[in-house]
Amino acid sequence: MKKEFELLVEFDENKKILKENLKILEDKTVYEILKEVKKSYEKNKEEYNLLVKQLKETSELCENISKEIEGVEEELNEKEDILLNHCGSDIHKIKNTENIIGTLKEKVNLINKELDTNLNEENNYKQEIKIISKELTKLKEKFFDLKKKLNEKVQIANKNIEGSTKRISLLQDKIPEEILEIYFETRKKRKEPIAKLREHTCLGCKLGISAVTLDECKKGNKIILCDNCGRIIFLDK
Repeated sequence: MKKEFELLVEFDENKKILKENLKILEDKTVYEILKEVKKSYEKNKEEYNLLVKQLKETSELCENISKEIEGVEEELNEKEDILLNHCGSDIHKIKNTENIIGTLKEKVNLINKELDTNLNEENNYKQEIKIISKELTKLKEKFFDLKKKLNEKVQIANKNIEGSTKRISLLQDKIPEEILEIYFETRKKRKEPIAKLREHTCLGCKLGISAVTLDECKKGNKIILCDNCGRIIFLDK
């Protein structure tokens, strides 16, 4: 009986391993986290692409404004050259040229302000892109790390399931049918059908058993059930 009981305990342990690993395969928590990480990545990627587009447009605008400034400054230099070298003592021509120069200088100042505004905007886009780029890298690393851990977890679970299933099948052939009947009947009532007995206390329900039951356990001639919870009990060595 001692040997058969040891096989039963091993049988129960493999049943637990099987149940725990099947539960791992059924657990969708990590899959949900992966979906959320991917969703967050796609949202950030969309924002990243929009910022890149806005940066490109602003950079092109800054380039065009710079060219416009160059054109106005070139015209301004020409007018200043005319004022210095070609107006002579013609008051009307001098005044007219000075007015044009003043207007051109105002235009340059206004365009420079516009350029400064767009350059600041360009810099802000660059900073935002840098921040989102780092976030995208983190999310990508997190996704693949989670996926790797999930795959490893699934592989281990499948391996444990395969090993436990084979062991259960072998043990089931070695354990007497009447003992298995008691085990499965007890299992219908209790998730943990087998419990250790320490001194005179069942570790399943934490209650003491009778002296008669304890004595029967010590003899080890048959399957003994706890007086209180009905679990199969065995002495904890």
